Amino acid sequence: MKVVRLTPESFSKVVKETVKVLLSCGVVVTPTDTCYGLMADIRNVRAVEKIYEIKKRPRNKPLPILVSSVEMAGKYGELDEVALELIRKFMPGPLTVVVKKKEAVPDIVNPINAALRIPNNKFVLAVVEGLGGAVTGTSANRSGDKPPYTVEDVK
Repeated sequence: MKVVRLTPESFSKVVKETVKVLLSCGVVVTPTDTCYGLMADIRNVRAVEKIYEIKKRPRNKPLPILVSSVEMAGKYGELDEVALELIRKFMPGPLTVVVKKKEAVPDIVNPINAALRIPNNKFVLAVVEGLGGAVTGTSANRSGDKPPYTVEDVK
């Protein structure tokens, strides 16, 4: 595991490097607005499979999806008026809205729904924007363990 310290000076460079890793079927650990999370490009089935392997997560337990805007959320889920109101009122932030998924969500991520969240984290939002698509938004712990809040917890 390579640890990179994010500073204001390195922000753009680290975002670009992270996008490059995600585009090459990689998995990235990053702090979010809640805990440390595992990001993979949801369009890359092999990368999503890696998330399940790393977490030892049952395949029948769907993954949340991080997006960068209401518009991007609409690309992945059927947003009714209630979902839109919740998103506009409480996001970005630690709220996940579960809606019927659109075709853009691979079945390995969730076969029926889209659990969408806009995180309140500038780095994650910049990565999602740079990638041009959603990433997984699951905690960086083994399934069933407590969520990690420090790099040491992740290791």
